[in-house]
Amino acid sequence: MPKQIDRDPLLNIFEDHFEPIINQSNHVIIRHQFLVSVPGTKPDDEIITCSVNGCNSPKEFHDYLTSIIDLSISKVFESLQQFPISSWQAPIEHIEYKLQDLASIVEEESVIYNDRSGSYSHHRHFKSFTNCYLEGLSENLSLMFGQCIRLAAVKYAEVWLQVISASIDRLELKFKFFKQSMQLALVPSNQIPVPIWKFNLTVSQLGYFLNILITSGTIDIPSGQISDFLRWIVENFQSRNQSFIHQASLRNKYSSPDFNALDFWKDMSKEWTSKVQADLNRLTE
Repeated sequence: MPKQIDRDPLLNIFEDHFEPIINQSNHVIIRHQFLVSVPGTKPDDEIITCSVNGCNSPKEFHDYLTSIIDLSISKVFESLQQFPISSWQAPIEHIEYKLQDLASIVEEESVIYNDRSGSYSHHRHFKSFTNCYLEGLSENLSLMFGQCIRLAAVKYAEVWLQVISASIDRLELKFKFFKQSMQLALVPSNQIPVPIWKFNLTVSQLGYFLNILITSGTIDIPSGQISDFLRWIVENFQSRNQSFIHQASLRNKYSSPDFNALDFWKDMSKEWTSKVQADLNRLTE
């Protein structure tokens, strides 16, 4: 018998515990039908999405995906507890990367609408599954109306992205709780450290602020170390409205700021300019 080599359980931790959501991502089945105004006539333009992967509504799809991912996360931490917590960071980041990769099965698609006279047209952008199987019509009709069918399932695609993002946040939060509880267990109760560093900013505002500091060269952080820097911020600071900052949320807001954060820093830059001018006037008088 050939000698059996023990497999490192951390090498395939994602594949071992997240098989249900992996299967969902590999087999997205959209079942649909057309509304028919008069029996025997051609299908009408309106399409009904009956189900996605057997779920009959976006809420049912959300609840189902959340339940299978939460179960997978619980299994991950059960497995990790046989290893020292100092070795957890790498597999947790690997799982985050793999979950983020699952989000890539949803991409932005655009559709062109023409008015009845054909005098003008406009684009609509929507989220759609890239690898879905359309079930319920003949192959020719599915190919002909594929984009319309994916458009009818847009809320399901949006749910997929929401669940993946929320799952990464829950994974990070659970890791932090484990790490903190183990660290606090080793510290005498009269020596438990109290967080003293806090940004009076939301996570969105903080993410864009760090982006400005780094891209402007105000803080010299090599591009390959930005993730490490953001992790250090998460581990040592709080935001205005959260005692725990999720690393995935901060990383997302660092890369993709929202309009509220941009408006906030636009107004703040005006206040800073006024203060600098006032100080210049005071020094030159």
